[in-house]
Amino acid sequence: MLEARNLVALNQESVDRLAAHLKDVELQYNVGTVCKSGVLRSEVELANAKQSLIKAQNGYDVAVAALNNVFALPFNTPNAKAG
Repeated sequence: MLEARNLVALNQESVDRLAAHLKDVELQYNVGTVCKSGVLRSEVELANAKQSLIKAQNGYDVAVAALNNVFALPFNTPNAKAG
């Protein structure tokens, strides 16, 4: 579960970094220093990172459910999801 939580944090950092990069590329495109393909490439990279984040979040939820199952707790036990 801890590994899954760390993976979520890592993917969130990646999404944040790529979102900031996309803003920079869009600004560069608006002043004419970057072509449209650069913007599109950045958009695709951000979309892929968001998809990876969703997968990591789902993996974390599955890990929490598995841990709760081991301890015979309901999935929505607040203490198990805290962290």
